Amino acid sequence: MVRISKQANTNVDVFLVIVAVAAENASFFFLLPEYGGKWKMLHYFARNFFAPVLPVAFEEHGTLLIYGVSDLPSNLKLILQVKVYKWNLMKPVCVYATESFILKARTAAPVYKEVTDNLLRRCDCSRYNCIVTFYLEENGQQLGPSNYYLLSSLKDAQMLRKPQVNATISQQGETYWITLKASSIAPYVWLDVGSIRGRFSDNGFLMLENIKLTTFHPWRPTNISELRKSLRVHSLLDIY
Repeated sequence: MVRISKQANTNVDVFLVIVAVAAENASFFFLLPEYGGKWKMLHYFARNFFAPVLPVAFEEHGTLLIYGVSDLPSNLKLILQVKVYKWNLMKPVCVYATESFILKARTAAPVYKEVTDNLLRRCDCSRYNCIVTFYLEENGQQLGPSNYYLLSSLKDAQMLRKPQVNATISQQGETYWITLKASSIAPYVWLDVGSIRGRFSDNGFLMLENIKLTTFHPWRPTNISELRKSLRVHSLLDIY
């Protein structure tokens, strides 16, 4: 445990406290934004996994389980949409929707269960060439973020091709819309605008479809020309 002295009222003292906390719990360090307030990939992930309504998946004894999680104070009538993609295709090879169900307030409950081998056989997949994605729907509209389950490590993924991801920028008021077009599935797409301070509506995401829209909210005046010069788009396969 770190104890903060009453005399810890200088910048140096505060810095030492932060370092001490980070040394005891490395995860704390990674929750700190970069200098200037720029969000890290973990911040965008955290916003999704702390969403009030979210589906989550795991495997147990060879069975894929998906749970619906709700922090909301009222019950929800939902449908779970499940899509299976092959790494080399931007269209799902399997699509499945559950019957409607009630997800009770402030609870987590199983909403989907299937033997993983049966799922793979039905979708003509292996663990190394497919990915399972899913999201919740209410009245035909997606509720909460999408989620996905990796059937193998990405380093072992087969048929995953290096994507070409191009970006175009438009402006509406003080918000900048970025349209991304990918040639193939792109894991962990990361947008960076250099020294231009601000945040994206989404970043560090798995791009499964050909086109994705995200927005950039600057914290200082900028323009399309400056953003075009600064914007860099990367994906995981730019590293490997």
